[in-house]
Amino acid sequence: MQAYDDAFLTRGLHSLNSASALSGCGSIKRRLPILAPLNFGSLQNFLTNTPTQFASSLKVPGERGVRESLVALYVQDDWRWRPT
Repeated sequence: MQAYDDAFLTRGLHSLNSASALSGCGSIKRRLPILAPLNFGSLQNFLTNTPTQFASSLKVPGERGVRESLVALYVQDDWRWRPT
């Protein structure tokens, strides 16, 4: 299920905008690979993105049901010195 709504209102020097979104409430099947964390060994290696060790398993553990929901909204007020 997904729902979105936008609203706009202009009064004098103000222009109000708002929006909301709702997404989710369903189940999504995903295949999640197993990855071991990176090992950097030092702060300098971490900051330069130079890992000293990486391990991964190419096995896929199977499907897992994941439920996700997203709720978002914003309100914006644009104010102008003059209506033009």
